[in-house]
Amino acid sequence: MMRIPLILCLLAATAASQIAGVGGLGGGGPVSTPSGQCLSAIDQARAAADLAAYYAGQLEAATPSSSPQPLQFYPLGAVFREDMAISNFVDLDTTAGSIQDFNCGIVTYDGHDASDSLIRTFDEQSVGVPIFAVADGVVVGVHDGEPDTNTVAQGQASNYVIVDHAGRIAYYWHVKLGSVAVTPGQQVLEGEEIARCGSSGNSNWPHLHFAYTLNNAPIEPFSGSCNPGLSSWVDQPSFPNPTRLYDAAVSRTIPSPGAPMPLPRDGELLLSDPVVYIWFHLSDLPANTTWRFLFDRPDGTLDFDSGVGNFNNPQWGAAWFWFNWNVLNMHVIPGTWTIRVEINGAQVAALPVDVVPVLSGVNHIPAPVTAVLEPQEPSGADALRCRVTSTNLLDDPDYDVVSHRFRWRVNGITVRDMTLGCRADMLPRSAFSVGDTVSCEVTPSDGAASAVPVTVSKVIGPGLPGSGDDLELRTGIDAQPGVRPHVVQLFAGDPLLVRMVSPGGLQVGRSPVLLGQVFATGSPPASPSGFPEFHLSPTNLIFVLFDGNVSTPLGPALLPPGGIDLLFNIPPGLAGNSLMLQALTVTNTASNGFFAASNAKELRFL
Repeated sequence: MMRIPLILCLLAATAASQIAGVGGLGGGGPVSTPSGQCLSAIDQARAAADLAAYYAGQLEAATPSSSPQPLQFYPLGAVFREDMAISNFVDLDTTAGSIQDFNCGIVTYDGHDASDSLIRTFDEQSVGVPIFAVADGVVVGVHDGEPDTNTVAQGQASNYVIVDHAGRIAYYWHVKLGSVAVTPGQQVLEGEEIARCGSSGNSNWPHLHFAYTLNNAPIEPFSGSCNPGLSSWVDQPSFPNPTRLYDAAVSRTIPSPGAPMPLPRDGELLLSDPVVYIWFHLSDLPANTTWRFLFDRPDGTLDFDSGVGNFNNPQWGAAWFWFNWNVLNMHVIPGTWTIRVEINGAQVAALPVDVVPVLSGVNHIPAPVTAVLEPQEPSGADALRCRVTSTNLLDDPDYDVVSHRFRWRVNGITVRDMTLGCRADMLPRSAFSVGDTVSCEVTPSDGAASAVPVTVSKVIGPGLPGSGDDLELRTGIDAQPGVRPHVVQLFAGDPLLVRMVSPGGLQVGRSPVLLGQVFATGSPPASPSGFPEFHLSPTNLIFVLFDGNVSTPLGPALLPPGGIDLLFNIPPGLAGNSLMLQALTVTNTASNGFFAASNAKELRFL
């Protein structure tokens, strides 16, 4: 019997795989940016006039806090890397002609003052993707009435909303025609819908241009190697991040004219179709990103391997591409084929498609969904977010555009009912009170059929409030410390920043004490009788983690205007336990006559 060396067998198999199909990259590219400013001259003039009128109407200008609360969420209904990507961040290099983003990359352009968050296509815009107030504030100015499906930036005027968030001015640009839901002078709450995402103005893609400023200078909320310090987001996504697909489909026809216009989508191919088209949206592309396609037959065996190709790109925040392949056996073997997509050597998608002799014409219902209601333990001070957590790529067997109906109920009564082209919705705190049960019912639909809805619910708790004497306990994990959330989830190794601060100055000059008490998660300590503002039990061991009366060799540590910061690194071995933290200052001017108590924080170790 002849023995063929293994290496020759492998070479023969590779050669057979390569001749089993032909094709390659057809088109697409990065999401281009307008040359120069993405805000037209008329936009800038209108915004300046709105600000001037707003400040002229104020008796006294608000002084921005030197210790602002962090931002709880990105102000768009789409979700990072699932149905949204950021194509540009703030340009931190003030040198003309040079660019640098917060993480020392080039995901920006010269002079850019904001983050550009892209939704998938005009299909999603048509259904509706809400923009929310990123924090409480006052509406400074609005403009509506401009076309909202621009694909070429030619200096057009934009629809927009401008909000004063406690002295920090936020600009929400390029919004959808007719979607502005607020008026100048109106008070808005965190999580309140103010407009919808569009492509109005100097824009070539439906997106939110979110600019956050202080004293007319842009703030980059994201922290990184070239913007060190604490993030302005409570939960900043990780950067850099492996490249991901945030939409993909198989089709029988060429994706023309291309994104952001609606794209073809097919769950079935004919044996007689000359080629199969695959398109996708990508986020977080490093330089020289590679691609590879592997076609598996219905029996699971590999039929065709495209080999590795290269986009030959610089670093991009977002891009879209389409490919065409003529795989010979897809003309003769019917059944469900799987097209695996690898980016930079990692599989990012496995796209099934039925190859048939005759199209069935059957519409399949969307895939079932799972969802979560955030924050984990909401209080009456929180805005709520309902977020779809199931797959973002295989959400419909036919690759149809999937909308989600978010039906919010408070104690069984519907308070908001929206069908949206995104994976998240929000409810401001004005819709509920402590003790209410809030539920969010999510129903996915492809426009012709709907899947079974899923419902998530939470009871709104009181949180862990203090005595109301202007003493706050704030925490942050690699982020600006904030009063919320009152339950903080921690892993071993997390750097926890704890800040004791008196925003109004009433406790400045007094010596704070930080107390802690360990307990089994789920069994919090009981407040002592007569002191509901104190969230530690005097009958159990209380640790003094910081004592301002004895904390320095030079004498007491007095609370300064900016507060006192303490940094803790979480040790291992604490999973299943929690630590209740609370700060006190001794003062007979407190509401209880003895001590000012901050809000408390439950540190929950995972």
